[in-house]
Amino acid sequence: MIGTLIAVGGVTAALVPLVLTDIRGSRPALATQPTRVNPLTAAAIADRSAPPGALRVLLVGNSVAHELAPGFKALRTERSLVALDVSIEGCGFPPELTDVNLRLPTGDVMPQPLCDPDWEDIVIARFHPDLVFWIVSDPLGKGGTYRGQHVRPCSAPYDSLYRQRLTTEVATLGARGAKVVIST
Repeated sequence: MIGTLIAVGGVTAALVPLVLTDIRGSRPALATQPTRVNPLTAAAIADRSAPPGALRVLLVGNSVAHELAPGFKALRTERSLVALDVSIEGCGFPPELTDVNLRLPTGDVMPQPLCDPDWEDIVIARFHPDLVFWIVSDPLGKGGTYRGQHVRPCSAPYDSLYRQRLTTEVATLGARGAKVVIST
């Protein structure tokens, strides 16, 4: 798993040219539009429409991943590139945290969706990514409830849970051989 994991901090967009080593400026990337279509359907469509030999890039995570997704369309690569955005805006990680709510611009409050959806492994199987960008920020920075106790980021229980869940997440995303790039 260590071979498939590249952990980075900072701006993921600056990392893209380093990871996509065959960027030569010769051909526009073919990218699916960031979509809110059923992710399983989007993965099947992206798989069918990918040119033979295309580099397949999967973007997962929260709104940061979603906001970066259109940039992949503008990339110029020697090898065709197909990018699929299945990010979930406003999602939280690790998924075991409960009592985490988002306040919407309307003032409404809703439970925070999870960044570890149960359909993720099916998307991997349908799309066959070569590279996965896992991009998650914690816009709330408050933590949540875990096993009846409130845990905050940077506390020992939170860090232990995060490390454990991130290891599982990387294993899922890289299970079919994709390299996994992490940015938080």
